[in-house]
Amino acid sequence: MAIDLAKEVKIEPTKKRTTGSQVHRENVPADSTSDYYKRAVTIPFLDQLLGQMQSRFSEGNLDALDVMYGMPNKVVSDPDWKENFSRFLNKYKDDLPDLDFLECELRMWRLKFCNLTDPLPTSLEELFPYADRFSFPNILTAMRIFGTIPVTSCSCERSISTLRRLKTFMRSTMGEKRLKALALLNVHRKIKLDVEKVIDRFDIPDECCWWIS
Repeated sequence: MAIDLAKEVKIEPTKKRTTGSQVHRENVPADSTSDYYKRAVTIPFLDQLLGQMQSRFSEGNLDALDVMYGMPNKVVSDPDWKENFSRFLNKYKDDLPDLDFLECELRMWRLKFCNLTDPLPTSLEELFPYADRFSFPNILTAMRIFGTIPVTSCSCERSISTLRRLKTFMRSTMGEKRLKALALLNVHRKIKLDVEKVIDRFDIPDECCWWIS
């Protein structure tokens, strides 16, 4: 496939020179151009892809999706909903407020939607009003847990960290010294500074203002 695309743009695929010691590029041994790119590009790419898929769809992540069996459409139509939904509840059983009441709560949950004349809720937002904290404390807690599980850690880390206040979308990179200086000013912003001393510091001859670079 790659060779055919290269021919269309009139590029001749060539194998990189193999040396005894190479650290700045791939240096895999290969007898042909096809073998080189297979070992240097295709196989590492597939390894990374498989690793990412196994991480994203790990057993722990898939168990979190079992909470969807507690949705009304599954509760009414799927005979195994309770067993599947219980897997999620058991995973977070330490966070549930009343495990002794859980079995009775699940039976009441199904009866509630079997007798419901209104359209069934299809999202967590629509479902919350039906799960009051007195009748369904465990199910309400399970829904809250699922609603707060982050898809990744990226948005959470940046949104709750001091870096969110330091870095902007227009300038996301800066020198380490400048970043440390801004971080200290931000974290200890309640400390009162003597403006005169700051001005005197800037007035020192040959003083490098590295933190503004």
